[in-house]
Amino acid sequence: MGGQVVEHWLLAFLAADTLLFLAVATTTLCWMLYAWWTPTATQRTGFPGDSPDGAPDQGRPRLTFSLIVPARHEHQVLAQTLATLAQLDHPRFEVIAVVGHDDPITRQVALAAARRHPDLVRVVVDHHRAKTKPKALNSALPVCRGEVVGVFDAEDEVAPGLLRQVDLLFQRSGAGVVQGGVQLMNYRSSWWALRNVLEYYFWFRSRLHFQASQGVVTLGGNTVFVRRDLLVAVGGWDPECLAETVISGSGSAHAACGWRSPTTRGWRPGRRLPSAWRRCCGSGPAGTKGSCRCCAKATGGACRLAGSAAWRCTPWACPSCRRPPGR
Repeated sequence: MGGQVVEHWLLAFLAADTLLFLAVATTTLCWMLYAWWTPTATQRTGFPGDSPDGAPDQGRPRLTFSLIVPARHEHQVLAQTLATLAQLDHPRFEVIAVVGHDDPITRQVALAAARRHPDLVRVVVDHHRAKTKPKALNSALPVCRGEVVGVFDAEDEVAPGLLRQVDLLFQRSGAGVVQGGVQLMNYRSSWWALRNVLEYYFWFRSRLHFQASQGVVTLGGNTVFVRRDLLVAVGGWDPECLAETVISGSGSAHAACGWRSPTTRGWRPGRRLPSAWRRCCGSGPAGTKGSCRCCAKATGGACRLAGSAAWRCTPWACPSCRRPPGR
């Protein structure tokens, strides 16, 4: 008799567990396919400046940009990234490389790039004892002269027309923040890499748009553009938060998020999955820990403008940001 009771309870538990996972899977699938629910949804999640023939409408650039590139022991890739950024097709922008005071090799690479492009590239030294990306970004913020501040990583590869697209989006959406999508590139490396390529694609192409329709946009660590006056008003990035693009302060902002049509070459965003599984496993918990920590701060009264309900969102085009092979 007792064995039958245990068996019944076990079957009930398995049934409930199955229903729970079915609900999660169904919800996830719906969010993944949100951008393709209807033709209207597909059009709404694309770039608002696309012309009928599929070519991007560049528009007239009106804003000025300060592009911050934090680099820590990344001398092997920094020179190429700064050279690429210096070639961007936009009339008014500057590039600020941030290097640590204890990293002389990377600093020399940044200074060499500044000598090659004296009108575009500047170097800022981060003197914080504990080096983090938010502290590096805050070190560069006081010297930024552009109306919009953008963040790139030291190994990024950027499409030449990126800033014109972002400029146009700011103008048309009235956004205070533009969040770019990321897509992994090395899908042939392993089954795990392929799985993550698909996950990133559906997240930025569809699920993030669903969150935007609900008034929530989570910021990533790369290809993020914020109006400088907003950054200054909220005190810059949270120096103690592991989520590097979290902005401290209080209030609300108008944010834009979305994806550029993947059929147009040269505009698909990309990032490479870490080749070492330890790096991959370490980066996920760190990001989750940072997000949870900042959410805890927000619920405690010190609101952090980082994916909370304070963000009001509209669809936009995803700028291109790639990472070279081997990274």
